[in-house]
Amino acid sequence: EQMANIAGMSVKTYQRIERGESDLKLSQYRSILRSLNLTDLDIALDIRGIEHVTAEDLVTVARLLSP
Repeated sequence: EQMANIAGMSVKTYQRIERGESDLKLSQYRSILRSLNLTDLDIALDIRGIEHVTAEDLVTVARLLSP
């Protein structure tokens, strides 16, 4: 319930997103990241399974995030 409120959506909508029944809007994603004090880089590193970050890791991930 708390995350739904932080993201500015109903609890029902948040539950549908958690179950994969609905897509997350970018604005909702950003709100959730802000509330958890995370960045896109944190998410990208986690997806890649990187726990200990080196300068080379940052360069690699930055390239992946570049438009």
